[in-house]
Amino acid sequence: MGKKDKGKKDKKAKQPEVPVEQAEVLVDQPPSEQILAAGRVQAQPEAVFAMLTNPTHLREWLCDEAMARPVRDGRIYLAWNDGYASVGQFTDLAAPERVGFTWQGSDEPASTSVEIDLTAEDGATFVTVRHTGFGDTENWQQTRTALQRAWQESIANLASVLETGEDLRFTRRPMLGVNIGEEVNPGNAARFGMPGGRFGVRLDGVVPGMGAEAAGLRANDILVSMDKSEVTDWASLAPILSGHRAGDQLEVGFFRDGKLNNAEITLSARPLPEVPADAASLAKYVEEMYADYDDRLAALLDGVDEEAAARRPGPGEWSTKDVIAHLLEGEIDNHSWIVDLVQGNERTYQASPTNSTLRTSVTADSYATVGELLADLQRHERQTVSLLAGLPDEFVRTRPTFWRLSYSYTQNPDHLEEHLDQIREALRAAVP
Repeated sequence: MGKKDKGKKDKKAKQPEVPVEQAEVLVDQPPSEQILAAGRVQAQPEAVFAMLTNPTHLREWLCDEAMARPVRDGRIYLAWNDGYASVGQFTDLAAPERVGFTWQGSDEPASTSVEIDLTAEDGATFVTVRHTGFGDTENWQQTRTALQRAWQESIANLASVLETGEDLRFTRRPMLGVNIGEEVNPGNAARFGMPGGRFGVRLDGVVPGMGAEAAGLRANDILVSMDKSEVTDWASLAPILSGHRAGDQLEVGFFRDGKLNNAEITLSARPLPEVPADAASLAKYVEEMYADYDDRLAALLDGVDEEAAARRPGPGEWSTKDVIAHLLEGEIDNHSWIVDLVQGNERTYQASPTNSTLRTSVTADSYATVGELLADLQRHERQTVSLLAGLPDEFVRTRPTFWRLSYSYTQNPDHLEEHLDQIREALRAAVP
């Protein structure tokens, strides 16, 4: 950590007006030596300090993956889906006024230092990021320029998530209009008719009225490239889309029936649903969603015998019981996720989760009848509703995390609809 600037203004002095969207350099320093970005956040310093030191919260405004042990000399690891990462150690923790840590970024020749000052002001917090230690080579200048922009955008996002809950990296990102299915890799490429050594993502379907449908893509196409970049997993899509806006046109490459095709897609704006604003509203929304879905699922299974429900259409394909087992596993996993969020201790995760056929098949086969499986699914759904209804007021007031949880449930209807279609296909294959 670099030494403090002896000419720094007193903490209690009123800071200059700096719009959060346009963070500015506040002191006259050679641009090769430092980054200086600042903005005002409508939140108390204690809340902002938590966003700088808790790994769950760091992921909500700054990075895609984080690990942090907020004690002096404790490690801090930040990573983004585009492959960039930084590792360092905390050097300064003066709650709720200041956080400092070292920063060793990917392919950067030396460690730099970050100091973030938080100043209470008129019911808000003035945030100043000082990133120092850059050299004067051309590579250092490119790094500094990229990080200067990133810090400015991150401060704007910090203000958004604390004030409204919305992560601008997501809500401003345009959409292809696809539902992502299984990831394809050299280990399973042959099953999808793909050449060996290729990566991609299989589409479960396309969203009506959006760009992918208009471009002619459909379910089971395997997306392998976009905007001249390879698509290797679902996480690789976000960095490509983040540099674009709704209305931009991108070329995509995809395999269909073992043949490579190309199409031009016009990116769509991301429609944002009305997100439940408190625990009671969220619990009611989810309860009504499950009731409607369970009624439709029961109607679909009316008269279906056990043999048909358990029959798998082909190798690696799911039976009706497998699909319901997958839904049950999702409820169980969500219970752990909700508790982790409430505790501010979201588990470290891989960026590319995939469904486990082994787990799903074992779960499905452990139930003697589809009726028993459905009953257990509904029991866990009721537990989910109870968990949401009982969310602590303090957690609900933590807008970034509650908004993320609440928004995720507004996306469930599309996911559930896909699985109803999957059950219909499985039953058609099982029943002559």
